[in-house]
Amino acid sequence: MILSLKEQQDLKQAVICLEQPSFIASIATKLGQPIDTGLRQLPKTMQVAIQVKLQQVLQQSLKLAVSGLNQQVLIGEKTHKVLSGMTGGIGGFFGGVGLMVELPVTTTIMLRSISSIAKAQGEDLALDSTQMACLEVFAFGRTDTLNTDYYAMRTTLISGIQNMIQQGVAYPIVQTIAQRFSLQLSEKAVVQAMPVLGAVGGASVNVLFLDYFQKIAKGHFIIRRLERDYPYDVIKQQYQEMKELVI
Repeated sequence: MILSLKEQQDLKQAVICLEQPSFIASIATKLGQPIDTGLRQLPKTMQVAIQVKLQQVLQQSLKLAVSGLNQQVLIGEKTHKVLSGMTGGIGGFFGGVGLMVELPVTTTIMLRSISSIAKAQGEDLALDSTQMACLEVFAFGRTDTLNTDYYAMRTTLISGIQNMIQQGVAYPIVQTIAQRFSLQLSEKAVVQAMPVLGAVGGASVNVLFLDYFQKIAKGHFIIRRLERDYPYDVIKQQYQEMKELVI
């Protein structure tokens, strides 16, 4: 089965969006700062403490965000970035305490932006499967420990959810995604706290963070649209072939 020229262009865009560097690498490139080196010098206990706290916050914020997802009034990506920047600025002003207050708000804004992108790609936001797909975007961010391609991440995510179901864990998809996304949030929290950023502050970090996940959402929902028109295996193969050409 052969994709049209427009579909091939869309697939190329999806590959570029989904196979981009990790959030930390992306931030370092944009700011011209060796952030990754600074992160490795931070005490491990500090990173673990941040991740545990962020996972607790995230599990609650995701449930709250999903509850009204299909009733939202959709707005543009730039507006979401402005809102995210505002919350990041407020959170940065109040330091660590502000961050814990900011995170549920920022996560909800991100989910609203992701769902807007989903709708633009023909998704029905009233469907549970679409709402779950919006949440899945949070799990696809690349980190040093999850440095693999998009389809491998999807397989790993599904496997993790199935394991939780077998163990009798409630809300398995929310908990699985919370565990994965908390890694990205830990990075964000540490980056915001690093002196190397200086005047950039929480607002700029939030805008870059949202921009990063907007791109992942765009790629994810382009792939889902193509998979509605072609067999899964066909799109997966085309994805891998396109990846070899552009990455």
